[in-house]
Amino acid sequence: MITIAQPTEYGTVYTIDELKQISNLAKKYNLYFHVDGARLFNAASSLNCTLRDITTAVGVDILSLGGTKAGLMYGEAVIIFNQSLLKSDDGQDNSLKYRHKQVMQLASKQRFIAIQFLTLLKNDFWKKSSEHSNGMAQLLKKRLESLPKKNDKPLIRITRPVEINAIFLEIPRDWYEPLSELFPFYMWRTKTSEVRLMCSFDTTENDIDRFINKINELIQN
Repeated sequence: MITIAQPTEYGTVYTIDELKQISNLAKKYNLYFHVDGARLFNAASSLNCTLRDITTAVGVDILSLGGTKAGLMYGEAVIIFNQSLLKSDDGQDNSLKYRHKQVMQLASKQRFIAIQFLTLLKNDFWKKSSEHSNGMAQLLKKRLESLPKKNDKPLIRITRPVEINAIFLEIPRDWYEPLSELFPFYMWRTKTSEVRLMCSFDTTENDIDRFINKINELIQN
């Protein structure tokens, strides 16, 4: 099996052509193609394409579709596109569809999870939240790049392309504690003081203003 995350852990996105190449490679060696789509909605918005364009149309066999990172209270969906996975070589049911119960992942009252997905997918409602979070990340990137410099050198460095709702950047080490107290975020790489900032479906311009204002305060001090 070949497994990738779309988008990646670094906030970058596989293009449709790249997905097709990976799918063709999997088929060449008789492997299944699995996509971890915890933030698949953000990837689709970044590529300005449909969900089909980056799943079934490129030959994905299995998809883990994220819900919580798209604004759902709870729930992830495992979608098996390749129906041969549900059958053994002799054509009998291989019980894969019961596996979630065997590994104790069968939630009670799944209708409460399902209704969230139905609402998210209806009329492409997912686009509203993913386009918003991606857009907020672009706004934050722009504001970060406009921060004042010290001795003609930038105090922060964006380390990876901003393609979804994630921004990776290196900051002065002594900024981490005061910033993270007000805006919880993740220290990605301690050695270089690289942090990961995430924008969500409910991030506002005011949130970004407050974050940038706090950085300006730290610069002045």
